[in-house]
Amino acid sequence: IKCGTCNSNLTASRSRGVGGQYGYYHCYNPMCEMQNRTLAKEIVEKEFVELLKTLKPSKQHLELLREMIIDKWEEERGNFESDTTKYQKQLSALDTKRQRIFEMREDGSYTKEEFQERKLEIDNEMAAVRISMNESKIDQMDVEAVITYATKFVEQLDRQWIDLQGQQRIKFQKLIF
Repeated sequence: IKCGTCNSNLTASRSRGVGGQYGYYHCYNPMCEMQNRTLAKEIVEKEFVELLKTLKPSKQHLELLREMIIDKWEEERGNFESDTTKYQKQLSALDTKRQRIFEMREDGSYTKEEFQERKLEIDNEMAAVRISMNESKIDQMDVEAVITYATKFVEQLDRQWIDLQGQQRIKFQKLIF
């Protein structure tokens, strides 16, 4: 938080009093007329919430946000589709290997133990590829849900700030300003 008089950073502190601890902000700039005067944390934060309520994006800005999200999603969708294709090719190749292992067991090239060992290796590889493919599908987000969340987030900045704690509030303030 900046001092309204000299634009220096304010320092936060807590004071003990009857009934508990109370938060304050102070300006320690020796050249400032507000030096060593306190501002109650509750009042400053209440005014900040009021400021956030005034920071409502216009319909144009929300539409621009929507378009940006759709553009990003379209870009990522191509990556998801190529990943899915890659995993399907890997599964197909592994399935071919698996069939070959069965054929080799049937023609006597593999003993029962060798067959079990090779089959287990291929089954494990196939399971790993399926897991990767499923994770890739999970990443394919529901674009409408993302748009709804993003627009509600920026429309309710005051609510977002109230829900945050400690360092998250500081990061949020830096993000906004």
